[in-house]
Formats: sequence, C-alpha cells, structure tokens
Amino acid sequence: MIPMVSSSLQISIIVPAYNAEKTLEACIESIRGQSFSAWELIVVNDGSSDGTKRICERYAASDSRIRAVHQPNQGPSAARNHGLSLALGPFVCFADSDDTLESSMLEDLYGAMVTHGVDLVISGLTLDYPKEGVLRPFPLREGRVALPAEIDERYEEWTACRALHSHCGKLYKTDILRRYGIRMDPSLSVLEDGLFVLDYLSHSASIYCLPSTPYHYRQTREPSLVKAYHPCALKAWTRYAQAGGVLHPHLSLAHQAMHHAHLWHRWRQYVRDVYACSSLPARQKRDLLREFLTALHEWGVSEKIPARPEKGFFKGLCFALAKKRRVFLLHLLLLARYTFTR
Repeated sequence: MIPMVSSSLQISIIVPAYNAEKTLEACIESIRGQSFSAWELIVVNDGSSDGTKRICERYAASDSRIRAVHQPNQGPSAARNHGLSLALGPFVCFADSDDTLESSMLEDLYGAMVTHGVDLVISGLTLDYPKEGVLRPFPLREGRVALPAEIDERYEEWTACRALHSHCGKLYKTDILRRYGIRMDPSLSVLEDGLFVLDYLSHSASIYCLPSTPYHYRQTREPSLVKAYHPCALKAWTRYAQAGGVLHPHLSLAHQAMHHAHLWHRWRQYVRDVYACSSLPARQKRDLLREFLTALHEWGVSEKIPARPEKGFFKGLCFALAKKRRVFLLHLLLLARYTFTR
C-alpha cells in the first residue's frame, strides 16, 4: 500500500537502524525538530533484536511523515537501498541512527539546491564526542563547483573535511539516483558510502558547498572495531581506486600524488590489519597477501606508489628480526619482491 503524503513533499530522509534503541530516538527527534517541514522519514529496521522496532512503530503511529519499514538483517547498505526504493520525494538525504541533525540542516540544503540549481548540495560535518563533550567541526568553503572542471581546486579541502568519504550531510536528486541505478554495495562493510558518493559525482554536473556543519557524526565506536580486519576491505579499496580514476584527469599532478599516497596508506593498513588478526591462520595470511599483490598489479597501482616505500619496509624488517616473528618476516620478504622489482 502506497502511503498518503503531502503534495508539498520535497525530501525523503533515509535512516537504517540496527539495534539502535539507545540512539534512534535522538536521531528521529532531531529530524522532527527541523525548521523545514516538507519531508518524509523512512526508518529501515534492519532485523534488530532490541527495542528498535518498537521505537520505529511508535513514531510512525504518532507522525504521518514517518514510515517504519522492517527487513531481515542484511546490513546498512541493503537497508539504505530499501529506503531508496520507497522514497517519494524529489530529493534524498541520508542519516545514520546514532547521529543527529541541527534544526536548520534540511532548510539550508534545500534552499541551496533550489537557488543554485545544482545536482548535489554538500554541507560540512561535526564530529561529536559525547563522552568527552567535544565537538570538532569540519566546515567547507561556500560556493558553486562545476564538475569535473573545478574539482582540482577543492580536492585538498574535500579530502581534509571528509566530503568525499561520507554519504551524510548531503542532498541528492532522486532522479539521478534512479536514472543511473546508483546504489550502495551490500557486499561491502567498509567504504561503501565513499563509493556511492563517487558514483553520484560521476553523473553530476555541479555541486554547491555550504559552510555550515549541521550534521553531527557521533563518535562512539571502539578503535578495535573501526580498524579491525574486514574481509571485504581489499575489494573496497581497489574499487575506490578504480572509481577515483574518473577524477584523476582533472587533478593536478600534486593532487594525483596525494590521492595515490592516501590509497597506498590504506593498503598498508589492510596488510597490518591482516597480520594483527589473531583468528587468521598463517597460511591464510600468506594467501591474503598474495591476493593483495595481485590486486595492485591488476589495477596498475605499481606505477603510482609514492617514492621510498622501502623506509617502511626496513622498519618492518627490523621489527620482525627483533621479535623473531618468522611468519611476519616471510610475508614481508614476499612484499619486498614486489616493492623493489617494480
């Protein structure tokens, strides 16, 4: 059954929620408190086992602009895609269930979209550390950006402010999302939002950046969860390297080098995470490293690695010898064969 909505509906807000009973109410209340009222909220309960479903149903019953959708647990990307398939507004905005929006966010995003006639509006974000009571804003320089011609002059700023890595704090056109089938990849648990943004940018002609930082990104995850080994990480970062290739011809040599250095840093982190994962047997670690080296060659990354990777190699070699980490040493020598013969 298609829900009844106002003809003035403009923005569909999609919030995936999994076991979010501690934070979901604050998220929903921040949306209900928006100065802009022409919105619908689609909360996708992703198979939660706590009180999330009850919270969704309660808000849906009390506010006709809120829809509660339930699905078996499939992950946040599948939940967002489900919400996208149900969106009725001409514009789409995403929020996560543990984050909050300042009251003027939707009004500012919509105003910029209508006034400047762009394909995407981006605001800055605020990292919110509730335990410490610290707010760390990442503002953007205001103005219109033509794509891809003017992306180079904004690249450093967007990288520093995480503008290309997060799907939140943005207003998208539903028509572009559906016309080009832009969706998040449910097979990825890392970087799926960054790939989504790059895919959308490849089909956009212009962006408008707002200087405000109204999206509050709650920082509560334990470092061990954020930096842990993810089986899909290598796939995600190689796809990110491929997607970033769309922007490369429009970046200066300095910014291309910066992008390559960032990718190399991430791949090195992947290798470190593999080594640090105690549940992986040595043979599997060796196979993962070979898969990693094969991926670098397939994507042509060997020609783009920053100069002097040997500095990190010798540091690792000294560590392996000092600690008598034979497995680590074996893998390091395998990596050296790639590093010094390219």
